[in-house]
Amino acid sequence: MSKIEPQSDGVTRRGFLATATASLAAAFLPGCSGENRSNSRYSDPVAQAILSYMASPHFSGKGFCKLATGVDAELVLYDLTSDPYYAYFSVDKSKFERAIGIFTRDPGVIEKAVIKDGKPTLGGYVFNVPTNDVVFRFPASDFVVDPERRITKHFGEIQYDITLRELSLYLANKPLYGGDLYLKVPGREDRFCNHGAFVAVREPSLERLVGSITRGKEGREEKVQALLDFVTEKIRYDFEEATFSVETLKRPNEVLLCESSDCSGKTILFASLLEQLGEDYILLVWFGDTNHIAVGVRQGNFRNNNGYALEVGGERYILAECTSPGFIIGKSRLSGIDFSRLTAVQLPGSDKLIPLR
Repeated sequence: MSKIEPQSDGVTRRGFLATATASLAAAFLPGCSGENRSNSRYSDPVAQAILSYMASPHFSGKGFCKLATGVDAELVLYDLTSDPYYAYFSVDKSKFERAIGIFTRDPGVIEKAVIKDGKPTLGGYVFNVPTNDVVFRFPASDFVVDPERRITKHFGEIQYDITLRELSLYLANKPLYGGDLYLKVPGREDRFCNHGAFVAVREPSLERLVGSITRGKEGREEKVQALLDFVTEKIRYDFEEATFSVETLKRPNEVLLCESSDCSGKTILFASLLEQLGEDYILLVWFGDTNHIAVGVRQGNFRNNNGYALEVGGERYILAECTSPGFIIGKSRLSGIDFSRLTAVQLPGSDKLIPLR
């Protein structure tokens, strides 16, 4: 069975953060099967990860190139069919000299597109870019970044920042639990994506974010509710992602970079924030007419006015719904989900679903 595990190499094929299966678009780094490769095809791991994110705006958000490098350019093609691999960029003519000085170890390796029939042409490719843009390429192994540069996203008064080095560790799956890509409920034919595998355990950028969200909050329940409020109110629900023909799972940093996701990404993010507090939780899974996932937090001093509570392993948990803005743990009621039809739960770090019915 396929797994996600910490990996040390691999790059992104055009437009996708990961290949592997059609059902988990962020599960793998391509090219991690262990075969021998020429080192000349790869840059250092941090720069390589940033190129991969540039090639995958669905996982890195708009304007990622400028956030990561300070240059308002666009990676228009990451060509892994050539030897060496090439990175193709498009940038306004007025910013070309600055771009090549920042992007490459050796500006002498830059090749510029020529105009044929009114279109930039380079390496056998024709590009549709703004008329004032220059298209250029260079070997991917020459791409450089400052690993300590910080990307900052603002959510009102709350700020999330992550260094490029920290970002590269995410793409290698190092902060994540990892595990089987798919889970089965004993006695059922259903197969469910392993959301728990994408939860980050202890990770510096999330620790900083949790500190910002919970600053001034007193008591465990108030802090947990503040984390849920952030996920439900600051992360937009992505209806397009929710209706994709395949399941899309984002790492928590990717949900934050994109500022959007569906129940899957929101659940992964909230569980990851709880991990930074050392907070006990479980994942709640619904199969059937409605497929859904949410989080159950330890009830503690939360009231159970809405009846959305259950006992697992001798501990009582209560629903924290990640897709409903303004959801108050223990109080708010939902119209679209029948809590009594909850199918299974998943414990943190476990590759098994525990059936409930």
